[in-house]
Amino acid sequence: GKVQHSPLVAAISMSAPEVQPVVLERFHSWMTKLVEERCKDVYRIKAVLSVHERDRLYVFQGVCGELKGQEEREWKQHEKRLSELVIIGHNLDECVLREEFQKCLLSCTDTAASLSPISGRGVRREGDNSKRD
Repeated sequence: GKVQHSPLVAAISMSAPEVQPVVLERFHSWMTKLVEERCKDVYRIKAVLSVHERDRLYVFQGVCGELKGQEEREWKQHEKRLSELVIIGHNLDECVLREEFQKCLLSCTDTAASLSPISGRGVRREGDNSKRD
């Protein structure tokens, strides 16, 4: 849904069901591209993600173009592994953001080759003090 803060600033929230976990490399690539292209328009990003083939929830934050993600606690046994994302910004196209988020999710057409790791360029992981390029 969309929460209106002012005529041009909005908080756009989206989620994915537990049957569609996030492919982390795709998500990192999208977030990096988003802040590189729209750094003046994207104010804050916050996500709690269920990541494909991971047993821990993944917390992601972006503020002022600085992106940071890290695994946190293990998912509880009966907890729904939903992925939730909120992007706060100015002049954002909600439909485009939703489409891009969907592309980050595991789909029935994914193969082992399509899931091979690519660099998490631009995303700093906890314990890594250097920015990735």
